[in-house]
Amino acid sequence: MKSRAFKLSTLFVATSSVFATPLFANDQTDKSIEKIEVLGKNHSNYLAVEAETASKLGISIKETPQSVRVITRALMNDFSLDDVNQVLETTPGVSVEKIETDRTYYKARGFDITNFQVDGLGLPQESGALQGTLDTAIYQRIEVVMGANGMMTGAGNPSATVNFIRKRPTDDLRADVSITAGSWSNMRLDADVSGRLNEYAAGRAVVVKQKLKT
Repeated sequence: MKSRAFKLSTLFVATSSVFATPLFANDQTDKSIEKIEVLGKNHSNYLAVEAETASKLGISIKETPQSVRVITRALMNDFSLDDVNQVLETTPGVSVEKIETDRTYYKARGFDITNFQVDGLGLPQESGALQGTLDTAIYQRIEVVMGANGMMTGAGNPSATVNFIRKRPTDDLRADVSITAGSWSNMRLDADVSGRLNEYAAGRAVVVKQKLKT
């Protein structure tokens, strides 16, 4: 028994010494191996950091105690969201219901959305219906605040508030023209020109011409 215990202890010490031996990598690196460096960055044109609809405190969307969705101009351009119905159909938590010919209702959290704003100015609609389609060419972004926005709109139902932020004139001269062609004989022309008119004033003009097959 003593000899077996001695052999086991000797084996254990030998094994421990093997695992405890440090392994050194080869210091000579192969210089022929190509190094690839990948740098990632969020698409700032898609992601909005601040919103005006929930509060005027200048806090970020992350610090706002409500769910805020912002549909930016770049997102509307890249996905051809040319009217409000298409924008709200792609907004999480908002459903679009079309009735009869040209009436549309918007719902969130089980209630009709009746609080609409343009640049933060309230345009309440009791029925919550929109006649026809509203083009998005003149808007820089569209903000949707989920829930009752009592801080900025006063009393309201617990659905949502939709704020349409219009485009602003720029100091430098900018011009953007785009032509879109699609199925069902869909043809669309967008022209956006902005710049300073003189030392004291600036202006911006947006023109849209669209043809749909009827």
